[in-house]
This record gives sequence, C-alpha cells and structure tokens, in this order.
Amino acid sequence: MATVNSQTLTERQKGLAECACLMAQGDLERLEPAVKTALDNGVTINELKEAFSQLYAYTGFPRSLNALGVLNKVLENKQANWQEGKPWTRPEIWDDAAKALKQGTEVQTKLSGRAFDYAFCPQDDYYLKSHLFGDIFAGDQLTPADR
Repeated sequence: MATVNSQTLTERQKGLAECACLMAQGDLERLEPAVKTALDNGVTINELKEAFSQLYAYTGFPRSLNALGVLNKVLENKQANWQEGKPWTRPEIWDDAAKALKQGTEVQTKLSGRAFDYAFCPQDDYYLKSHLFGDIFAGDQLTPADR
C-alpha cells in the first residue's frame, strides 16, 4: 500500500489505520485482534488511546468508548513487547479558549487550504475550530501523518 508521496506504509501505520477503520465501523469483534496486531507491530498503547479518543469527533462517543473498552480488555493480558509510549500530558492550550480557537483555525487552514466558515451556525463554527482542530489536535501522541 502506497501513500500519496509514493512511500509504502509501515506495518505500524497499517495497524493504526486498521484499528481506526474498525473503530469507525463499530466492528468490535475484528477490532480486538487488530489491536493486538497493532501493538505487536509497534503502535503504542498511548497512541491507540489518542486515536480512539480523537476519533470520537468523527464517529461519536459510543464508538470511541467501545474501542477504548476493547483496548482495555486487550491490556488485561498485556504482552511484554507492547510499549506504553510517551506519557499523556494535558495540552496547555486547554486553559486558553482564545488560543485553542486561533490554533484550531490555523490547523484547519493548513489541512484543508482554508478555514471553514460556519458563521450561520456560530456554535458549530467554534466547536469545529476550537475543539476539533484546536483542543483535540493539540495532543502530542500522534504525528500529523498518523492523524
């Protein structure tokens, strides 16, 4: 499988993508073995937590929480080769809504080429820019490519 830049995805990247896809589909039966394989192939526990948490914005909290439940179940029989990953830290931006909005607008613009304008529904405009692209993207567990 090749990326846009004609680079082959690593087994780690494929594992992370498979887990994200299965979580989005709500396919918990197939997610459990995929989580184990992803962990075996170098995805860290904290990266999976971050991915499943971030995906709530696209798939809803029930699917996010269900996927985290699968991960927690898998971790009951944690293998020695599975890595925790870097510790989670609370993003500083969470303490400043104006910074989150500014950063979120910048991230959204960088990713899509422009900031979306939902001024007709100001609350969604704020949620999208400040929360999704600001608060959620402020996490440091996943690289931009992983996201």
